[in-house]
Amino acid sequence: MKCSELTEILEDYVPARYAMEWDNVGLLTGRRDRKIHKIMVALDADNGVVEEAVRQKVEFLLTHHPLIFSPQKSITDESGTQKKLLKLIENGINCFAMHTNFDVVHMGRIVCEALGLKSLAPAETTCTEDGIPKGIGTVSELECSMTAGDFAELVKNTFDIEHVLLFGDERKEIHKVAVVPGSGRHMEQQAAGTGADLFLTGDIGHHEGLDAMELGLTVIDAGHHGLEKIFVDFMGKFLEQKVPECEIILSHTKCPFGVK
Repeated sequence: MKCSELTEILEDYVPARYAMEWDNVGLLTGRRDRKIHKIMVALDADNGVVEEAVRQKVEFLLTHHPLIFSPQKSITDESGTQKKLLKLIENGINCFAMHTNFDVVHMGRIVCEALGLKSLAPAETTCTEDGIPKGIGTVSELECSMTAGDFAELVKNTFDIEHVLLFGDERKEIHKVAVVPGSGRHMEQQAAGTGADLFLTGDIGHHEGLDAMELGLTVIDAGHHGLEKIFVDFMGKFLEQKVPECEIILSHTKCPFGVK
């Protein structure tokens, strides 16, 4: 299979038109006529993932977070993004990112489904298609209410997370939740505007947590990595079905920080 054929499959499934204007999705490195036999799926193209891709001799690296976000003035072996880009290019590894377009099309829904919840509407609408609103995150109602503390345990058990941060009263009864996997920082107003009792997200700081509580929200911060790691298995299964002729390798990275 050529890279151009694979990218067409990916772009049909998760169209680039749903990405935010500031984002950088699609094919970031490599030749479109490259023959693809091995595909690696990862959340980030960090040093460990890039090294593993080289060792495994893959030709295509699919990530959620784009390796290239800001302009690069040079591609050298000095450090950081430049060094990883050089290694990918030297080893003939095409790198492709699905970021906010994946968030709009799938992320909120599949996180809710993993928790046994049904998506009702986006937490923040970014576009409308055929009269149907689409956007970042999702809003769900619980069939049976539970306390914020019990919901936190559900999140931890479902996503194999050791610790979460909880802003607010863990005894509060939860009926409706707004879910924004990854970073929901500065989305407290949107979450509160959905009528949710609880905001499940990541990257919430001290001030955002206080602001959310003043808006009547309880917040569970599961970390940026904690919920979005579902991308790897989800896209791995999709590729196994769509391109059975290719070997699919899943790179399950750990949360980049720990809690002592």
